[in-house]
Amino acid sequence: MLTTESPTRVVRLFLVVWPCLLLASTAVGEVLSTTDAAQIAAFRAGRTTLNFDELVVPAGPCFIELPRDTYEALGIEISATPTGSDETHVARLPGCGNFGAAHTAPNIIGGGTAASSAGWRETIRFDFPAKGTAIGANSDGTGSNTTLTAYRADGTVIAAVSGNQGAFMGIAEPDIAYALWTWNTDQTANGFSLDNVTFAAGLPAQAPALPREAAILLAVLLMAVVAWRLAARPAT
Repeated sequence: MLTTESPTRVVRLFLVVWPCLLLASTAVGEVLSTTDAAQIAAFRAGRTTLNFDELVVPAGPCFIELPRDTYEALGIEISATPTGSDETHVARLPGCGNFGAAHTAPNIIGGGTAASSAGWRETIRFDFPAKGTAIGANSDGTGSNTTLTAYRADGTVIAAVSGNQGAFMGIAEPDIAYALWTWNTDQTANGFSLDNVTFAAGLPAQAPALPREAAILLAVLLMAVVAWRLAARPAT
């Protein structure tokens, strides 16, 4: 039986449970693989996007190296190979190899030469010296199935997403130290290219969020405990 003190207890219960529910609602990041223009625009909103249109690539050999510190002032470094040991490239697309443009020429590729498909399949690496909270890009529509994976500084995986040629893939999670865009299987052409690289960098790292399921379970347990104590209290 509820007593005259019940309203006060209900308020206390709300003050205990509400932070848990709030934490649950904000714990989930965003992992996206889509061709939907509205979803892509929503991911890009409020974030920096590189389309590389300011770079001039000659007709021959139709690609040039891109120094890894080209966009360092914006909070991102772009390189090639999983370890970042090589420079990536920008290529004139279409008109270079068998590729069409992901959006507007030029696009970035891992590395290599126009005569070698190995370079077009090379991993593209994105580093965030001050950490980041989002990374994504458009893959070209005449390329390959690829995977985007985001990592913490210790090398553990934060999230990963795969998609076919022509997909926009993005990951929005706290504490991204670097990300790798890797080739899986050829589809139309031998390799892949990226455009409209979208990112958020230079933001302070956040503490790991409690998973939604755990937060909800904690809230339910707290409510059960308080309800049990109310029921066990002698009526006055």
